Amino acid sequence: MALRKETSFKGATADYWRINTFTYNDVDDTAAVHLWLYASEEAKDENLKDNGLKRLVLPLVGIKSIQISEELQQITNPRDLLKTMLYQKIKESKLDEDENETNWFVDAENC
Repeated sequence: MALRKETSFKGATADYWRINTFTYNDVDDTAAVHLWLYASEEAKDENLKDNGLKRLVLPLVGIKSIQISEELQQITNPRDLLKTMLYQKIKESKLDEDENETNWFVDAENC
């Protein structure tokens, strides 16, 4: 799984965001997610060491609050389940005091 959301980086168009690594603290229900930007899914699949264009480190809180849908219940590998939940948390809506959306990833596509 990954997210698709187009952006421009150093003059190039890129649209493939993928969690490469993460740490999760079950006691605090927090995670640090390393989300990498690639030009495309194909660029990621080339498996080149330096094909990541940009890395974001996102601190996430409240992963356990995610509702376990039928789709999530079908995932049997615990690590895959947690990664899917992290992607959902990344896309979660965040509104400011004027009800404006502040999360750039809120409308990203799952891919």
